[in-house]
Amino acid sequence: MVASILSDSPHPLLAHYLGALASASRSRDLERALAIGDEAVGRGVEHPNLLGLAAQKRLRAGDAESALALLQRARELAPGKFEVLHDLGLCLIQLGRAREALPVFDEAIRRKPASPQSHFARALAFEKLGELDCERCELERVVDLEPRHYKALSLLAMLAVDRNDIAAARDLAGRALDLSPDETPARLALAAADIACADFAAARNRLEALLAEPGMDADNRASVQTLMGDALDGEGRYVEAFTCYRAAAETLKTGYYRFFANRQDEGLRAQAQRLAECVRRSSPAAWAPSQPPEDGRIHVFVLGFMRSGTTLLGQILAGHSDCEATHERDFLSDAAREFLAPADGLERLLAAPEEALARHRQTYWDLARRSGARTEAQIFVDKSPLAALALPLIAKLFPRAKIVFAIRDPLDVVFSVFRRRFAMNELRYQLLSLEDVAACYDATMDMLAACREKLPLSFHEATHERLVEDPEGRTKALCEFLDVAFQPQMLDFAERAATRNIDAPEAGMLARGLSRESVGAWRRYAQPLAPVMPALERWRVGFGYGDA
Repeated sequence: MVASILSDSPHPLLAHYLGALASASRSRDLERALAIGDEAVGRGVEHPNLLGLAAQKRLRAGDAESALALLQRARELAPGKFEVLHDLGLCLIQLGRAREALPVFDEAIRRKPASPQSHFARALAFEKLGELDCERCELERVVDLEPRHYKALSLLAMLAVDRNDIAAARDLAGRALDLSPDETPARLALAAADIACADFAAARNRLEALLAEPGMDADNRASVQTLMGDALDGEGRYVEAFTCYRAAAETLKTGYYRFFANRQDEGLRAQAQRLAECVRRSSPAAWAPSQPPEDGRIHVFVLGFMRSGTTLLGQILAGHSDCEATHERDFLSDAAREFLAPADGLERLLAAPEEALARHRQTYWDLARRSGARTEAQIFVDKSPLAALALPLIAKLFPRAKIVFAIRDPLDVVFSVFRRRFAMNELRYQLLSLEDVAACYDATMDMLAACREKLPLSFHEATHERLVEDPEGRTKALCEFLDVAFQPQMLDFAERAATRNIDAPEAGMLARGLSRESVGAWRRYAQPLAPVMPALERWRVGFGYGDA
């Protein structure tokens, strides 16, 4: 029989463990408290405090799934208990379920509005989701509540580097290190600031010290290795730089293995191949558009592949006074679960009645509104690189949408995806080797080619290198395609990027303005890229980049 807090009278075993816990708390013996909670739960004793401690012990051991079940039970017993809500949110983040963690932290903050710890945890959830402006707001709130919160100061320093605000980054990192001299993110921020200022030797000195330290988590170690690669790249030491980039990928592959390696879900490459085959089998007539209500809005999807230049295009369009541009928010998720994920999904999409399409169309706009987007804007830009896989949905739900297809030298794309670090999730776990990136790129481009053959959508190719060479001319051509007037402030994207945080590895480069430094970067790494060149050759030739 379970000894529970819900019993009419305290169970002797429950009373025993609560007494032992009180004793451990008075002596500030956390390890003893964790052991008491674990032992109690093992013997079937239920109490929110004991369940929470047992969950913490499991989290320390890397068993987040087991910890989640304990914390969910603790919440059932004490729905409003702050400590349980806080730990439950952190557990969900560890499990890669940061979106689910947000309402849990919201409830915790309602219980204790002035708690720095829950605002900080909420900031971590936004970081995992790539909502960096939201993360920054939460971190600033933490520092308002607790000016000596060195972890928040450290993360704010890293966000300042992303905005190319080097002075602020150094100030924030310095304040953090004054409070905690070994704080890794602050030291990373200073190394990144050194690299931004081309002081590569100073960056290497900081990073070598970090690499020598044991016990660093996978995310921080991979960041150190990537920055070391960037410092070596800046010095022209390309063989050593590539070794660092490869080591960073291996660090993440090992660190996140238990979360993503054994997932049974269909991967990006397999899904793209399946969808391309289904689209090619279909009749063009099957994609004839229905007649959704015309609302006069210009609906734009900016897509391609990660690191193809979609972020730059989105930022340019965001400068138009009549435009609302979203950044990698998945508003088609419900429709994708119904019509893309199942093996027979596309067949059901083509057979779906207009009422079903209208329902998913409305869900799309509802999700966009809930994200804070101004859906009433005259020009609505949905920027999501891998929305190429959703083109069949777009064709059926929004047949009048305009598709801006970002193109960049495929070798630069693949090398950049491999080289740059993103917040880890199931998709990005599939892109931790050059071979996997190249295979996913090949499959995605093939899917996009199939869609261009069959779907009655309007496409515009936006080539990254041409945009870098002639930003005004190419932006005017883009505006002509969208049938909107060119506005000079569209080219002021660097000023805008310097005021907000964008979830993109190239954010700092955007804040510095257009540069040719990344054009043809693959040539410095031609030897390690040689094994993936055959898979990319047809796309390089097709997009006009010639032979490798």
